[in-house]
Amino acid sequence: MKYATWTITNGTTPETEIRAKGGQASGAMTLTFNTILGYVSDDADLTGLQEWNVTPQTSAQALTLAKSVSPSTYYSAAGTFVTPVEYTDIV
Repeated sequence: MKYATWTITNGTTPETEIRAKGGQASGAMTLTFNTILGYVSDDADLTGLQEWNVTPQTSAQALTLAKSVSPSTYYSAAGTFVTPVEYTDIV
C-alpha cells in the first residue's frame, strides 16, 4: 500500500484519473478543508495529476499527517489507518 495527499480542485479529486490509468485510490481522511490523505495502490501511476497537487507520502509521513488530525491513529495489519474514537468529558 502507498499513500498520497491531494487537494480537492473545482469539486473533483484524482481518484477517477488514477483508476483510468489502471491503479486504485481512495481517500482516507480529510487533513484540511480541501486536502485529503489517501491510499493508492502499488501500481498507481501518479504522474500528470498536478491539477490536484498529488504528493506521494512515505508510510511514516502519512502516519504523521494522520496523527495531526487524530493523535491516536495507528496502522492496521493491512496498512490502513485506524482512528479510535476519542472520548471527551461532557460538562
